[in-house]
Amino acid sequence: MAIVESDVVMWNDFSEGSGASVADASGNSHSIALTGSPTWGTAGAPSGLNGWIELDGSTQYGIVTDDADFNVNGDYTYVA
Repeated sequence: MAIVESDVVMWNDFSEGSGASVADASGNSHSIALTGSPTWGTAGAPSGLNGWIELDGSTQYGIVTDDADFNVNGDYTYVA
């Protein structure tokens, strides 16, 4: 399945490297608000990403505001 850029709802490449939010590079303004000061890194980032965050599974998490863009009918792919 090819990815069609116009179909991308949210694309976070983690290029910030630090901070309390991850910007959305798709142009749809779906940033991730981070809680609990997760660890940021760049080493070993997957192709196409500039970094990553590590969450502790307890007090660290990210929140994306609900939006109609996420109401999907039909097939979709979610990559995390």
